[in-house]
Amino acid sequence: MEGEDTGTKGEALKSQIAIRCMRANFLISSLKSLQAYRNASTRDDGEEEDKRDRLLRTITNLKIELAREREMNRQIRIFSSVEAFFCILVLLSLWSFCLTFAFGSE
Repeated sequence: MEGEDTGTKGEALKSQIAIRCMRANFLISSLKSLQAYRNASTRDDGEEEDKRDRLLRTITNLKIELAREREMNRQIRIFSSVEAFFCILVLLSLWSFCLTFAFGSE
């Protein structure tokens, strides 16, 4: 009987140890997955932050490029209107010279 008691006590002790080991293993694995999740979310937050920074830099660069393009177009418009004005001025000068030459020789 005594051998039977020690046998059942030993089996109960082994089963309790096995249960404790399984609980500890479960807690460790959940802790590892939680840390991995936190690391991944931190990494994702960092990657998301980097992606957002790159996007903002790209937007800023595109805005600067657009402003330069608009300024260049404005200058081209101004210079083309000045060029047209000078062409008209030269044509009027030539026309008046021709008129004075044609009617001034009398």
